[in-house]
Amino acid sequence: MGTPGKARVRRVVRAAAAIIVALACALIGAVTAHATDHVLGDEIKTSVLQYAHPIVDEDGNPVLGEYGNPLFSNFENMPVSTDENGKEYYDIDLFDHPDWLYRLHAEYTLRTKYLSAESRTVIYQLPKGFDVASGMALSGEVKSSDGKTTLGTYSIDAQNNTFVITFNDATVKANATSAVDGWLNIDMQIDEGFYSTGGEIDLPGSGVVVVVGKSYSIDVDKQHGNFDETARTLPYTVTIFSNYGTPGLVHFTDAVQNATIDFSTMSAMLTHADGTPETVGWCDADGKPLTVDEIGSGNSIDAYLPRLEAGETVTLTYTVKDPPISGNSVKIANDAHVSSTNAEGQTVSDEAKTEYWYDARTNIWKTAKVLTRTVVFAGKLSSTIGIRISKDGRSLIFPVTIRRANSAILN
Repeated sequence: MGTPGKARVRRVVRAAAAIIVALACALIGAVTAHATDHVLGDEIKTSVLQYAHPIVDEDGNPVLGEYGNPLFSNFENMPVSTDENGKEYYDIDLFDHPDWLYRLHAEYTLRTKYLSAESRTVIYQLPKGFDVASGMALSGEVKSSDGKTTLGTYSIDAQNNTFVITFNDATVKANATSAVDGWLNIDMQIDEGFYSTGGEIDLPGSGVVVVVGKSYSIDVDKQHGNFDETARTLPYTVTIFSNYGTPGLVHFTDAVQNATIDFSTMSAMLTHADGTPETVGWCDADGKPLTVDEIGSGNSIDAYLPRLEAGETVTLTYTVKDPPISGNSVKIANDAHVSSTNAEGQTVSDEAKTEYWYDARTNIWKTAKVLTRTVVFAGKLSSTIGIRISKDGRSLIFPVTIRRANSAILN
């Protein structure tokens, strides 16, 4: 299937990442803020955004580490762009790079006497729009730059992306006469909500905003009903779903072998993200409305449906008829495709292939459904095809993996 969705590109994050505070790691569990806690704000002097991408082999498959986790490249500083008004920003492209990992390097200074015996806890709130990367250590000690001196401990409220540093007596005593300089390296991933909306993230201490471009997705699934031996018809239900929304109109094609599509049975129903249903019409590539009789002919459909917003589904139902009968057996195969493209050339696509057999002599029906999952890694495609064969209610799946070099970006 296409990506993301059934075969969507999945965001992968390292199982071992680190938060380094004052040249050390940091994180963990539920945290409750108290009136005596400090919240890092103006104390943040600089913030730099870095990125790392999954390491892939020559076939475009992710390279896995010792424990089966995807390996990432070394972190590099993200380039800073400037818009027409002179505003600097970091550009994060979720469409082309949905699986990148990010790191925030933030440096801070705690002024003299900032800490005290009663107020030694410092809290840092991760910028809204970033989440802590999966698999990070949950607790530990804050070490000095040479790794020999323990400055305190750290923890994180992962649900609220809040980091807590508790400095020990020795650090509090040192802060009584001099400032404390520290820094944090925080490994992050983009919050799931930004994949469907995009947006901006403020980065305290940087003077640079993070601009996140939204992603897109599309999925298609096709199921059949029971063959009517008397009427010689077979009903189909096609479900088109978009988790993040589509970049443009949805192009739908279906080619049926050994049967004719009965266009009078065609219906198209849109279900909004809130569950509200709505009947939708067809159109051509330019958005001109089409009647059902104009969306195809004979055994094929080639027309467009409205652009889908995040979480919306289109359900198509129609019947094919008059398949040729060889002896007492019927075989019907088809290949449904969906795709959507915008003016920038961002394209998502998916397909659903099915084959249907009916043997009237034994009243046995069998279905073979080809499930294709395509994942993009660094511009290369890796597809896995599974053949599901059902017979008398039993189902067997035979997986076959096909790898191919870069051809087109599916997302």
